[in-house]
Amino acid sequence: MNKLVTIILALVLSLTAVQPVVASGAKTNGVAFGSCVNPQWSVSQVNKGNDHGVVGHTESYAGTDTIYKSSGNALQCLCIENGKGVETKWMDASGLSDSQVATYKKEGWIYVATGSNWGLNDVQYLAKNSDYACKSKEAAAPTVSGLASTGNVSFIYFLILLGGASLIAGMVVNFKKK
Repeated sequence: MNKLVTIILALVLSLTAVQPVVASGAKTNGVAFGSCVNPQWSVSQVNKGNDHGVVGHTESYAGTDTIYKSSGNALQCLCIENGKGVETKWMDASGLSDSQVATYKKEGWIYVATGSNWGLNDVQYLAKNSDYACKSKEAAAPTVSGLASTGNVSFIYFLILLGGASLIAGMVVNFKKK
């Protein structure tokens, strides 16, 4: 009987521990930026041309610049014509202390006194660049309209309950045989 109680308790605990997972990218200062490969925010603008800038770079780039915004933060995805991409995370730094800004700068973030020069809000930002592959050299990468459906939590709960019920039924049958 102790085994049955232990199994039921383990089943109840495992059901309460299951939570849906959302691909959101790493969080910075509580902000889940996502990534240019899988953006999580709404598009605020798309710019095509030959004169795109990247914070911290002096060169001008030709390609498509897509900006995603949420709550004063932004994700800039520059896809250069050669298939290389530059992803820039723009974090609203207006609420950060000087010591917090200094910590982010040590981690490679670039301090920007105002985002207005970059088409963003007129507040302080911290920006961080990284490279990504936005398309192959032979053909443009297919666009993704959203996240793929990987099932839902109700179905997962059902399978767990079904497995638990089968386990308990097997134990009851085994117990009655003895």
